[in-house]
Amino acid sequence: MASPLNKLRSHSFTAGYFPISSTNSCPIGTKPDVIISDIGMPGADGLMLIRKIRQKPNPLGDIPGLALTAYGRIDDKIDILEAGYQAHVIKPVDVAELTAIIASLIRKDDERRRSK
Repeated sequence: MASPLNKLRSHSFTAGYFPISSTNSCPIGTKPDVIISDIGMPGADGLMLIRKIRQKPNPLGDIPGLALTAYGRIDDKIDILEAGYQAHVIKPVDVAELTAIIASLIRKDDERRRSK
């Protein structure tokens, strides 16, 4: 069985801070495969970020989202998933687990797009 990391080798990774006001376009010029965001950030709110992204037309509004956060209560998870994220991962996280979750989100999104 291939490792989750091998499944991600064909993808590039870009990290950065993009203010909520910049959600009108993809900041890197192309549609990312997955948005990974913290929830509680100085001067920003990851829940508001994903809500704004979900209001965008396709394909930007359909990008899978992963909340990587220290907020681990069940109420936090409910709020995160209801806001529009597809996955909730509590920090600290094992790199192999995070990689597997990202690969799963990409695979599910690919399957969803092919079934249209």
